[in-house]
Amino acid sequence: MQKFNKLISLLLVILLVAFCSPKDRPSNTFAIDTVLEGIVRKSPEVIYSRKINLDAMPDFEVVYLIRNGSEEFLSIFKNDSQKGWVCTWKKSYSLLNVGPIDYNQTQNKWIPSKDSNSSDGYIVKNLLAVELAGDNFNSLFFELMSEEPPQGLFSVPMGYRDGKKILDGLQILKDHPKIKSAKRADFNFKKEDKSIVVFPKDRSSSLEFVFNGYEMILNLNSQPIPSLISGKREGNRVRLEFKNRGGYTSVTYLTLSFPGAKKVKAISSTGLRAYQKSESIYSFTKGSYIPAQYPLVEATKEGWAANVRYAIEFEIDFEESSQVTQENEVENRKSIPIEALFRVSYKWNRNTETIPNSFSVVPFEIDQQGYPSYKLLIP
Repeated sequence: MQKFNKLISLLLVILLVAFCSPKDRPSNTFAIDTVLEGIVRKSPEVIYSRKINLDAMPDFEVVYLIRNGSEEFLSIFKNDSQKGWVCTWKKSYSLLNVGPIDYNQTQNKWIPSKDSNSSDGYIVKNLLAVELAGDNFNSLFFELMSEEPPQGLFSVPMGYRDGKKILDGLQILKDHPKIKSAKRADFNFKKEDKSIVVFPKDRSSSLEFVFNGYEMILNLNSQPIPSLISGKREGNRVRLEFKNRGGYTSVTYLTLSFPGAKKVKAISSTGLRAYQKSESIYSFTKGSYIPAQYPLVEATKEGWAANVRYAIEFEIDFEESSQVTQENEVENRKSIPIEALFRVSYKWNRNTETIPNSFSVVPFEIDQQGYPSYKLLIP
C-alpha cells in the first residue's frame, strides 16, 4: 500500500510539472491580440496553427492563419528566452467578398461551399511546409486566392522562406493561359528533386520551380540553375562549389564581383578568368567596354549537365587602410564574410539571359556592368 501511495505521488508530481511547464505555443487569444494590434476586429478566429522549424535555428516556430472579416493573416511566432512568444513575421491578404469556396473540377471554377475546412482559409489555401534543396528547415507554400476582372476568382502559388518571398504566382502566372481557363494553379512538392510543380495533373502545362539558394526559378530546357552548395575559405584563398539544379546548358557564365577588394587571382586551371581594377569589361548599361571599378572573376562552364557539380578557386586581397597594422585587426578581417555580387549568364534563343533578372522576386543589386546580381556572403 505504501509503494502504491508513492507511485501515485510520483505521478501527481509529473503531471504538475507538465501542467506548469511553458506552453509549446502561444494561446489563440494571444496570437490574435498580437497580430491584430491596432486593427479593427471583425470576429477574428484562428483557422490554422502548426509548430514547425522555419529557420536555420534548431528551435521550432509556430505558424498561425488568422481570419479577420474579409482579411486573413499568415504569421509566425517564435519563443524568445527573454520576451516569451513574439510575432517575428506576418503578412495579410484580403478580398472584397470572401466565404467558403471549393474548386469544381467539372466546371473549372471556384464555387461557394456549404462546408468550411477548419484548416483551410478562404483566401490562403492548401498551406504546405517543406524542406527545399540545401535547407534543413521548412519553407511555406500555399495557394492564394485572387480576383481580377474579367477572370473572376482564381488561385496562384506563393512561397516564403525564412519570412522572405521566394515565389510569387501573381507576378509570374496570373496571365498564364491555364489560369484563364482553369482558374486554378494547384501545385505539389516533388520530393526527389525538392521542387514545386505547378499544374501537376496536366503534363502539357506543368511547370517546375527549383530553389537556387535565393528564389524559386522556373526550370526550362537549356537553362542552368546554379546553386552554391559549398563555400570554403582559407586565408585569402576561396573555393566555391556549385550544382546545376536546372537543365543541360552548352555554355554557362558565373560572374562574381568584389566591391572593396584590391586584387583577385584565378587559381582554377581552366574556365576561370580574373579581371583587375581598370581592366576592360563589358557594360550592359552603356553597351560598350568600360574600365572595371573593382575586381571580378568570371567562370565559363561548358556542357553543364543537370545535377553536376562545378568548383572554382581564386585568391582575393582586400584594400587595407593605413591604420590596419596590428595583427588582431588583420585577424578580424579574416573573420568578416567576403561580400560579392553574383550572377549567372547563358544563351537562350540567341539572347543573353541572366539570373537574377528584372522578374526576380527577391531583392537584388546592380553590379558594375549593369546586370542584376544577388548579394553573396562567403564566410
